Amino acid sequence: MKGVIAFFFALLAVSGCTGEEPDLTNSAPAVMLFPVDSVGIEIGDEDYVFGVISAVDFLQDGRLLILDSSRQTLRLFSLEGEYITEYGGTGEAPGEFLSPRDIAVLRGGVVVVTDPRAAKFEFFHADSGHIGALQGFSPRAPFSIAAAGDIIVGHLALFDRDQGRTGEALSGWGMDSPVPRVVFTEEWSRFDPSEMAARFMDPDPPLQVTDDRVFYAPLDWERHRIIVFNPDGSQAGVWSRPGFVPVRKTPDQIAEEIAFYEQRRQQMLGMGMGGRGMAAAEYAPSEYYFAVASLGLDETGRLWARRGSGEEPVFDLFDTSTGDYLGLAMGPGSMGSWTFVITPFGIAAYEEDPVDYPRVVLLDYADPEREESQ
Repeated sequence: MKGVIAFFFALLAVSGCTGEEPDLTNSAPAVMLFPVDSVGIEIGDEDYVFGVISAVDFLQDGRLLILDSSRQTLRLFSLEGEYITEYGGTGEAPGEFLSPRDIAVLRGGVVVVTDPRAAKFEFFHADSGHIGALQGFSPRAPFSIAAAGDIIVGHLALFDRDQGRTGEALSGWGMDSPVPRVVFTEEWSRFDPSEMAARFMDPDPPLQVTDDRVFYAPLDWERHRIIVFNPDGSQAGVWSRPGFVPVRKTPDQIAEEIAFYEQRRQQMLGMGMGGRGMAAAEYAPSEYYFAVASLGLDETGRLWARRGSGEEPVFDLFDTSTGDYLGLAMGPGSMGSWTFVITPFGIAAYEEDPVDYPRVVLLDYADPEREESQ
């Protein structure tokens, strides 16, 4: 496999949580993530050189999907990390992209790519290529999506110009209509230009979808909440981690956020985007980390909720059948800035803005309970 990881290929020692949070490592055996290989090289075969990796996912058979938003391509790799093919390209023709941001996998090996700028979903079959598009989202398609079975879930931006309101709806779609099949939750507020910067910087709230549940973690630093919905949109429960305490950012981290915002703001203004609101917007980051940064699901059916705080990747594990808290999982300390993708068919991590070159690291985990059952 191309670009084998060697610089940190070792199992890490278990350590407790840092900062203001209580040490919960004794509540259950710790699950330890470790890298086993990687896909991506700095120079050489163009099939393995990436521009900007914006999303990663796995097919049900374990093959790897990598979305490159710079080269506007969706690339498919074998279980061994060998390049198979790619789809997409820049343009407005069927199967092409203007701003691909995220991917998700539906039943039968169908891959959906959300393209917010083009206000559409593009659909591909992993083995046969482009199979169609869903157009007509207003004002845009969701930036991030999750999927399972035949439903795609994402955050739809809402605008009511007559009432001067803006909002967001957590919605679910099929492949047949841009009108949501189900709305799980909807929030409205008066439009406030001063909040434009925060809306620009805040990520979409984390999502995870299974055949019979939608898991949603609102952006919240005061409470740890994972809201569980049924497929019909009704709420099935709210889960939380015991002993949660908000974790404060350091002054240096806040300064880095402000500098990053200013860099992105100037880029947008330079491209003629954002208008007067962006030109006047000032950004004041929250002093605290969000309680949940991402959600994933492993092969045993456990929900992984990554903590938004700390230098190391730390995950809280939940039993998806009961909502019971199961303990901690941890990733390599050197990968604190990486985005982790936890799926039943594979685990991977990547950096959107790496120091060296873009690549996807493939991981496995050591789990005492898993080892005993094998």
